[in-house]
Amino acid sequence: LSGSMMGSFAQLRQFLRDMMQTFEIGAAGSRNRMAIVGFGTGSRVYSWLTRDGSKLESDIQSLDCLGGTCFAPPLEDVLKCLRQDSTGGSDRSGPGTRRILMFQTDGCNVDSGSQIGALSREIVNGFDTTSYAIVVGEASAKDRVRDIVGAAGRHGENTDAFIMFIDNYDKLQEEAVRIATKLSKAT
Repeated sequence: LSGSMMGSFAQLRQFLRDMMQTFEIGAAGSRNRMAIVGFGTGSRVYSWLTRDGSKLESDIQSLDCLGGTCFAPPLEDVLKCLRQDSTGGSDRSGPGTRRILMFQTDGCNVDSGSQIGALSREIVNGFDTTSYAIVVGEASAKDRVRDIVGAAGRHGENTDAFIMFIDNYDKLQEEAVRIATKLSKAT
């Protein structure tokens, strides 16, 4: 979580709780899982694809500022975890299961280049993941997040449909259910 988010952690934490509730993470009978990867100059996997609501709540409370904003480290962590899931046989919960990556940022990335696109392409195409960017702040960040998004198996196609802009962190919290509903309809 980048330094630019200082002062907005309460809204971000509530947004994540709302995501948990909307996706029924931890609810009896739910097959949905959630991961939390924080990032700044580096990244940290707080939780990886779990149904354990208590663990996620604890991890949400422990979120901390991780410096500036670099996109490659969290994408590397996600890819590493997806590879581990794949080889461990736990990457799917059954027929009809979908993967959704929600990359929430202010868009102020300081690392650039083809590495971000290559990492995202492998996540989206190689692991059949629909990837969304939720940008809090300036809509001018569209070009900085375009390489991250895409429909499962179709990285780079119709990217604007997978980028959402939210004015500020108060609005992010207010829009949580609408955002989760959109993400849940990902194909």
